[in-house]
Amino acid sequence: MTREKNIFPNLDAFYDDDQRRLRSGEVEFGVMWRHEKLFAYWRVAWVKATGEIYATKQGPGNDAPVVVLGKIVSRDKLEQVLEGWVEVCGTPSSLVWLQGRLSDAQPGQLLAPVFDLPKQTF
Repeated sequence: MTREKNIFPNLDAFYDDDQRRLRSGEVEFGVMWRHEKLFAYWRVAWVKATGEIYATKQGPGNDAPVVVLGKIVSRDKLEQVLEGWVEVCGTPSSLVWLQGRLSDAQPGQLLAPVFDLPKQTF
């Protein structure tokens, strides 16, 4: 996964980019993910058909950016990697914790840290 292919301007663009996403179910992993430097909440979900874990900024309208944080094909593996997420979600550095867990589980994958995205994303 390249850095350019894991940032989308909104959910429509994300789903349109891969038709499997449209037909797939998703598993929610909370809607209050935060980063201490950002003043926004992010929703995190896992797409069953592709194994992608993505975050989308919470807010009005359909212009919220989508960032694919990584890919873990097995739900069991994902549940293991994200063990403890319920207690962490909503804390000021919860996105950092999430990305650390995903990075450790996906060595060698190029991830897009949410806090390194272009300023217009926020």
